[in-house]
Amino acid sequence: KELNELNRVIALEREEFPFGGKLGALTKTLPARTWMTGFSGDREGRRLTVQAVYLVNPENPYDHPTKKWVELLKADPAFGRRLKYCDVGASSQKIQGKVELLSFELVSEWER
Repeated sequence: KELNELNRVIALEREEFPFGGKLGALTKTLPARTWMTGFSGDREGRRLTVQAVYLVNPENPYDHPTKKWVELLKADPAFGRRLKYCDVGASSQKIQGKVELLSFELVSEWER
């Protein structure tokens, strides 16, 4: 009886916040020198866009973690379940002071 009640509460929480497990996967797989700056999604929980910035490593300026992050997310059970699409969207690089930054979007969409 208690297990049924717990499963009912979990199902309700998932309806209220369908991105919960997916956000957990984002933070769990977040590459070093990267931080998330914004999120947007639809009410149905089918599409999520994450804005992020990567502090370019001056010792290896052409090695960006974006593609590896996508692969880690696709492999994560919570994020990858019913995943239809996940890839890097718009990106841009700029020098700010003495550091180089790569700003990019991570766009994901799930099946119903």
